[in-house]
Amino acid sequence: MFNKDEIRKIIWKQLEKDVSLGEHASGSGHLSHVDCKINNISEPEKVSEGWEITYRYTVYTTTEFTIYPDNPPWETEYERTIVINKKGEFVKSRNLSNLSSMLDPVQPIDSSVDDKNSIKIDEELVQRVVDLKTGEDITGGYITQRLKELEILANEIIQQAARTVEVDPESNGEIYESTYWEIHEKLGSGSIGPATAVASGLMAEKKEELAKLLGINRNDRI
Repeated sequence: MFNKDEIRKIIWKQLEKDVSLGEHASGSGHLSHVDCKINNISEPEKVSEGWEITYRYTVYTTTEFTIYPDNPPWETEYERTIVINKKGEFVKSRNLSNLSSMLDPVQPIDSSVDDKNSIKIDEELVQRVVDLKTGEDITGGYITQRLKELEILANEIIQQAARTVEVDPESNGEIYESTYWEIHEKLGSGSIGPATAVASGLMAEKKEELAKLLGINRNDRI
């Protein structure tokens, strides 16, 4: 039987195969960013091939045309049932259901975080955050504030992982994996609402910082 962290890692690995995550460019040159979030995981059920797990997840697609809140990212929720063997390896899929979808897909921005005090955003491709009461464009301030909050959150997660490994050095590999996916979930989809793609640079930086702090060899990194 698998614990909750092991099950989440198994599902994330399967999602990375099923969903084309990250930045994309269409034939017309339009940019988009795809991310996903696990919403719910059922208790594993014993079957003849191993264990059957049903989970729900939402796929987020943002584009250069995304304007928040009037034209938010495209969200599609799915439910899938998979069977894994005793080693946690994928055996087969029972079903894949589309539970809900927004009608009008929109598509993301190409942006990056250079350092803690600088945010580079292509003004032609930026997703906007507008104050509904005043109509004022508050994108820059909103993103800056959210990045600061996410950096503090990531630092706390990493520090907790370091404290755990300090007590039990043999657990560094296991703690690295669980903490990696925690950072991915909390700094990934929806973390900055309309400008989730902006957090991708910070997320990558924190994952690398985590690996270095826990002494994870490059070949063993996710």
